[in-house]
Amino acid sequence: MSRSLSVGAKAEVGIVPAPPAKVRAGQRPKWLTVASPKGGSGKTTTVVNLAVFAAHAGMNVAILDTDMQESAKDWWDLRPSDAPRIQFVGKHLEKIADAIREVDAIPDLDIVLVDTPTAVEYLPTPTTTLLAKSDLVLVPSTTGRPDIKSVMGWMAFLKSRHIKAAYVINRANSRATVPRRAKESEDELPLLGTVAFRAAQRKLNKSGLLCPLPIRQLEDIQTTHEVGVGVLEMNRASGVEDFESLWDFVRNMLGV
Repeated sequence: MSRSLSVGAKAEVGIVPAPPAKVRAGQRPKWLTVASPKGGSGKTTTVVNLAVFAAHAGMNVAILDTDMQESAKDWWDLRPSDAPRIQFVGKHLEKIADAIREVDAIPDLDIVLVDTPTAVEYLPTPTTTLLAKSDLVLVPSTTGRPDIKSVMGWMAFLKSRHIKAAYVINRANSRATVPRRAKESEDELPLLGTVAFRAAQRKLNKSGLLCPLPIRQLEDIQTTHEVGVGVLEMNRASGVEDFESLWDFVRNMLGV
């Protein structure tokens, strides 16, 4: 059964049934935590869109929302009834032990995606518990200088704890500029996008593993919060290829 819902001039929801879930009896689900010290980095947007890709890949998916703002819950409450199922647990980070027990009680999960509050470093004990459970921490960042400085410090902390982690640049300006020729002495990725994006790309690439393709600043991506779907479930939506690339990156990192 499909469902169409107008969400603006550019895109509309068009739910396509997901393939049957592949039950992995007895196997521990992978835990992907999306965490950044800075607000506005796109943590919730990243979680819900990756959850949709996982569900459409035939996986049994759960979202754990540990943020007091409950943005992921607001999205999940709007999710169409005929969309591929995504299970949900909401518990504030301070109660992470209870949250983990509740998620662990859900049978046959393949992947758990965790949305986190801003400044998780100010809750060291529950954050340590969550990180110990996580198979991968994805660190989203915008290209602003304060954001880059903040997430680099967070990445240094994760590396000191031997936590598997990677950056993704979020809300990137999609305007392209002509790439300049790199100097022979420069060790950097191809110079594409705005000057701010290139600077962020170089700094993040030097301090940790970076997803090679960014998530652009696109209206359709923000629209997902208004209708409880991912860009994958919106007809003619911009941004599908962005999250598809991120999902491929995450799958390779997690081995799923």
